[in-house]
Amino acid sequence: MFMQKKLLPQRMRIILKLFPEFFFITANYLHSPSRPVRSDQAVMPTPCPVFMLDSRVVTMCLRLVLLGLVLCIACFTIPALAAMPPGYEDVVLCKAGSCLRRIPREPEWSGGKHAFWQCCDPSTGKLSNLFTWGSEVDEQCVLDRQLSYGWAHAYPCIGEQKCL
Repeated sequence: MFMQKKLLPQRMRIILKLFPEFFFITANYLHSPSRPVRSDQAVMPTPCPVFMLDSRVVTMCLRLVLLGLVLCIACFTIPALAAMPPGYEDVVLCKAGSCLRRIPREPEWSGGKHAFWQCCDPSTGKLSNLFTWGSEVDEQCVLDRQLSYGWAHAYPCIGEQKCL
């Protein structure tokens, strides 16, 4: 069924030796049986290899693509633990009379001010959330409105102002 080695051109034999799983030889390489070949004629068909994807090659390529996608997703979807850039949490406000109490966090933790501080009313010891304002997030009128509602610039608790 396959052609004899002596009938294949040298280049084709090298290609077939190097890449046996990619190419196969079909009956197109053989001379047509309907046309008799005389003994003085040289039978040298023109080689036209057909490219075949081996299932192992396809599987390997799919695995590499999948691995690349997983690595891209892993690199670009790591949780953001970075500090907020300027303009997002420039001003910290608490209710009037309150001070800031630090929230205990792990040393490697980072983020915005709201992740590290709480408002504390020293007279009652009650904790509440703080309000942050930044020029990149809100307009100046939002800050003015919060100040008019009784919020004030907050500072860390000192001395007897400590909250439990």
